[in-house]
Amino acid sequence: MTEQATTPVQTRLGRDFALWISILLGPIAWFLNFQIIYGFAAVACKTGKLRMFVSCGVTLAIVLLGLILSIWLLMTSRHSEPDELTQRLANRAHFMAAVGLLTNIMFSLVIIAQIIASVMVDPCWD
Repeated sequence: MTEQATTPVQTRLGRDFALWISILLGPIAWFLNFQIIYGFAAVACKTGKLRMFVSCGVTLAIVLLGLILSIWLLMTSRHSEPDELTQRLANRAHFMAAVGLLTNIMFSLVIIAQIIASVMVDPCWD
């Protein structure tokens, strides 16, 4: 009887964790990419831009995983319009999944813009 009572709580906590991951994965990946590119700028002048491209590719893949997670969460949390306050709380998962989807789309475009800037701008330019 105790296991049945804890299972829905654990499922809800796992879903909430996945929702927060889907929202925060894009900004965190962009921040890491921005810091790595900034750190590699001086090194890229001597060794080439390959490290910067690898960093951009890995972080773009991370954001795309967050995008896939957001789409999956959005599809699993579809509900009709809420009528009462108790139903609005259940619709929170749908809202958070939609915010995660839009956030990941925006940050994937930002990382693509950083890739374009890495290609176009010479790191040895003074």
